[in-house]
Amino acid sequence: GGYVYRGCKMPDLQGIYFFSDYPFSFDAVLGTIEWSPGGPATEGPVFIEDLGYSVSTFGEDELGELYIADHAGGRIVKIIPE
Repeated sequence: GGYVYRGCKMPDLQGIYFFSDYPFSFDAVLGTIEWSPGGPATEGPVFIEDLGYSVSTFGEDELGELYIADHAGGRIVKIIPE
């Protein structure tokens, strides 16, 4: 699962769906999908490969910035621009 980005730190990515899958190992991948009105959704680039932890859920703060939770390590990580 994932979340649609609605924050301000990455304006070019507003409206983009960020997703991940709960992996059986520590090599979760974070990717994006963009919805196109009147056309098919397009899969965007994978922003982070081999995260080194297990993405168990997403969340967002009051400003629309996204976070992921690391199931194995108990960390909460903010998704930020490079």
